[in-house]
Amino acid sequence: MRTIIAGIILFMLTTQTMAQHEYSKAWKKVDSLQNLGQPQSAREEVMKIYQLSKESGQDDQLIKSLLYKINIEENYLEESWQALVGNGGDLREVLPE
Repeated sequence: MRTIIAGIILFMLTTQTMAQHEYSKAWKKVDSLQNLGQPQSAREEVMKIYQLSKESGQDDQLIKSLLYKINIEENYLEESWQALVGNGGDLREVLPE
């Protein structure tokens, strides 16, 4: 009986560790895209993480993905406004179509 319980616990720990490793790889990709100046691609990856964490019940990853999403969108809007002010106020030159 102890062997079965130990096996179940080991399986659960292994599965959780593997899931955290997958999230770790995904977050590294997000950071890489942000460092390359690709906020839209980074946001898409964050939304994939959000969906996966929502489906799997990983609340910590869900919260982290929401915070990243807010940060990426805020930075994008700030850069757009700075570009707008620098362009003399022409929105057509700044906002994507």
